[in-house]
Amino acid sequence: MTVHGILILAGAVGFLAYFFIFGISHFKDFRIDEDGIAIIVFGGRSTVFEYENIESARITQWPSFDYEGWGLRDVFTSRYIGCRPTLTTVRLTMKKGFSRYITITPANPVVFAEEVNRRIKALDHHS
Repeated sequence: MTVHGILILAGAVGFLAYFFIFGISHFKDFRIDEDGIAIIVFGGRSTVFEYENIESARITQWPSFDYEGWGLRDVFTSRYIGCRPTLTTVRLTMKKGFSRYITITPANPVVFAEEVNRRIKALDHHS
């Protein structure tokens, strides 16, 4: 193998290692804000899932076959918004909107889901 071939192979291995460790989390991520869960794209806030529209946040493991109570519409309108390779995700159950279930991949899913649920409960107590 030539030096050029070795450099190309090393670059490809480095890229794959980076992707499997960090995913695209440097370009897209999730943040808990005062009004909801913000999707951050290239450092800016692009979309917010407001707490008042979130029914619950729960930890799921991939592959998850927990589809009890799902209708045909739910299967086709559920969204996966991932930015890092992980087997542990957070599934948001929405109160209204096109997508009833939204699966996201925050950096620390357990802490993230607990904080979202805490904020939802606090919002319910203020209502």
